[in-house]
Order: sequence, then C-alpha cells, then structure tokens
Amino acid sequence: MAASPLVWDRRIAVMATFAFIRAGDFRWTFRLADRLLRDPHDLVHKAVGWMLREVGNRDRAAEEAFLADRHRVMPRVMLRRSRSSSRSDGGGTCARARIPAVRPDPARILDRCAALAAEVDLRRLWPVATP
Repeated sequence: MAASPLVWDRRIAVMATFAFIRAGDFRWTFRLADRLLRDPHDLVHKAVGWMLREVGNRDRAAEEAFLADRHRVMPRVMLRRSRSSSRSDGGGTCARARIPAVRPDPARILDRCAALAAEVDLRRLWPVATP
C-alpha cells in the first residue's frame, strides 16, 4: 500500500503501523517513514509525523535516533508533527535540543519553483483570449 499511487492508501499504510508501535515494534514505522520521506502529499507527511510522535511517546531515544539521521531532508510538516506531543516536558523539547532548527534555503526554494513552473504550461491552464 505504501507504493500505491493513491494518497489515502499511502496514509493508511503508515497509520496501520500503530498496532506495531503499541506492541513496541518500531521497525515497520521506521521502514515506511523512510520510504515515504519524499512523498509529495502533505497528508502523508502528517501521518508519518504522527506515527513518529507515537514512537517517541514510547521510546524517545529511538525517535531521536531516527530523526537525527533524517531531519535535514524530512518535510517540515513531518518533522513538526513528530516533535509535537503532550509530553510532560512541553512537547518534544528534548528533540529540539539535539536537532538544530531546519531553516529553508531560499535558493533551493526558488530553484524548485522555477522547475515546477517549467513543468506546467500556464497557457494551457489559463488560455488567454487573443483579439
């Protein structure tokens, strides 16, 4: 399901790992999180972040080890969801203390916007009437 073209299937795949998380087995969550790290859809990022947060609620060291290797390439929504929780220390502050804040790179953003603009033919989307 994680390889499905449907966003809902990919989201369900990662959400299904919650049963394993409750049993103390984080391998499947980490495998799917790695696979979905570059998923284009925001809803998948949120689901992965949520499951990583659940891992952190049970084993903070495992969550931090996973995030330490991937926080620079992880989508911001995924990272933010994985850090926020109802922990007694104020919501993932231990992860924030060890993982530096991720700052967006303006040059990378502009390059990505230019690449997306090149892929989309705006004349086809918004035809302009010619006199």
